[in-house]
Amino acid sequence: MSGIDAFEINKVLIRNGLSRESSTIDDTIEIEKLISILNEYSLEKVSEKSDLNGYKYFFYFYTDSGNVSRVSIVDTNTLQVDRVFYNVINHPIDLAEIEEFIESSSNFKSVPSDEGLNVEISGIVESLSIEYLVSQSDIIIEGTVTGAYPSRWNTRDGQRPDKSDSELDIGVEDMIYTDVGIHVSKYLKNPLDTGDLQIAVDGGTVGNDSIWVEDSPSFEHGENVLLFLNWTPGREEMTVTGGYQGKFTVIEDGMAKRSDGESVNITELTNMVGE
Repeated sequence: MSGIDAFEINKVLIRNGLSRESSTIDDTIEIEKLISILNEYSLEKVSEKSDLNGYKYFFYFYTDSGNVSRVSIVDTNTLQVDRVFYNVINHPIDLAEIEEFIESSSNFKSVPSDEGLNVEISGIVESLSIEYLVSQSDIIIEGTVTGAYPSRWNTRDGQRPDKSDSELDIGVEDMIYTDVGIHVSKYLKNPLDTGDLQIAVDGGTVGNDSIWVEDSPSFEHGENVLLFLNWTPGREEMTVTGGYQGKFTVIEDGMAKRSDGESVNITELTNMVGE
């Protein structure tokens, strides 16, 4: 259904869309069972869909590298995988089965536990045009994802700040980042004297603490990508311009496609950059 590989997942955070109560599963057998349940449904992509009625459940699938995939149950006929909506075309989603699995696997809790943070950062992001991404990016590249590094806090040693949960200012002073390695095959704007780059992506997992940022781009090992990049002031790190909007997956015929369906012709983009 979602392309999620059970062998790569080390934790699943389940959140009730109404109560916002959450539950964490880290047992391999239970994770495989959940993925099996979700894979019962055949999906058909929907070009436009409103989610104004909210969501029933959110499932956040975490990997060791800090990547996160989200599967959301919108209603009995609709799922959202990351940011893309799908209609369920074989049979309605069995919410009773989902709820029974959740109840048997772990207990929901509405308050933070001593096991660590599970924080979601979301917000409304202004839609950026390709022309804007070109003008506002320091570097534009084509490349291949070589892997991810262990996530880290934005502290000198990469470890959690010496603060209690209530003292942490997540997303402002305190944040977790995951570094992703990219082997550059082509520079489209402002070439550097290196064929390998390391970019910082908001969010990840350090120990028992996890931060998920809705608008951060996600990457897969070996993925061919087109990236709009910026040097982040004060951090001396390279980040993706405009969050997920600055990351495209290179597909056939010289095209690159974004997670929200937006596509770009790489030849036309190259000409645009050179103008």
